[in-house]
Amino acid sequence: MKIKKILRERKRYIVFDTLSEGKVNINELKNLIISTCIKVLGEIEFAKANMQILKIDEKGGIIKVSNNKLNEVKFALSLLKKINNTNIMIICKKVCGTLKKAKRIKGE
Repeated sequence: MKIKKILRERKRYIVFDTLSEGKVNINELKNLIISTCIKVLGEIEFAKANMQILKIDEKGGIIKVSNNKLNEVKFALSLLKKINNTNIMIICKKVCGTLKKAKRIKGE
């Protein structure tokens, strides 16, 4: 049974770039993003954010998040500074409403 459109939760896609001094392990970056979001938002708000990392590589990625918790997740991403003594910086390029547009901005 389909959920009515008015009851469905709206989602946004955050396209971000990653700048780092050295090489970054993708799994460590993914785990760091999730753990930082849990620390900043708390477990209940993290669950409400419905955050999913869809695509990620050394240069950046795409994160799906609930429309209501968009600013909180962007704030949590801005707090990331280091992975294993390697300085990193995450820059949110754009927020899109569709995955197709996010992929186009990412360059895939």
